Amino acid sequence: MAARKKGSSRSASAGSRSRGKAPAKKDEEQTVSQGEGSADEASSEETAQPEIDSELDRVFQLADELNEAEIEQEAQEKASSWVTFRVAEEIYALPVARVQEVIKVGPVTPVPHTPVSVRGVTNLRGRVLTVVDLRIRFGLAENALSEHHRILVSLTSSGPVGLLVDSVSQMIAVRPSEVVPPPDDAATDDAITGVVSQRDELTSLLSLEALLQSLTAAASASHGA
Repeated sequence: MAARKKGSSRSASAGSRSRGKAPAKKDEEQTVSQGEGSADEASSEETAQPEIDSELDRVFQLADELNEAEIEQEAQEKASSWVTFRVAEEIYALPVARVQEVIKVGPVTPVPHTPVSVRGVTNLRGRVLTVVDLRIRFGLAENALSEHHRILVSLTSSGPVGLLVDSVSQMIAVRPSEVVPPPDDAATDDAITGVVSQRDELTSLLSLEALLQSLTAAASASHGA
């Protein structure tokens, strides 16, 4: 009876040792499996990294291209400054770069044998300045001078020429995309290069050279005086 118990005790002890060793083997297998999994993951990451870098390069390249396109568009859309003025009920504009100054109207002396649109000459700080009446230039009737009239001293290749207008309004910024062709009734005048709408008002943009094309001789005479 005692011997059976002893044998049973040895079997139980052996079983316990056997059961105690099994988890260790499983741990080893799990560790090996994890090691293999880590190696696979590392290999996958190494393979994926060049693809990620290549994708990032494409993204950065696209961003650079978009930035360059925006810069080019901004350059093309750079606004130019214009000074606006009224002649009768119409609003016109000349590039600010072509206007030296705006002065009040002083005495204007008529000069015989000059184009009909030349109102006369005036004194600009000791210099004789030819004054062109834009009302007459645009086919309107001459009117009496008032305190509202102004002379735009404009810069031409032949020297400064004064443009008599009914009043000067303001300076505006004009982008190329805002300019539309002149209407049919104004298209026959080469001086009008385009029309822009701002603040619910139409402004005709003028070419100074075309505006004064028939007055070159008078401007040259004024410059030489």
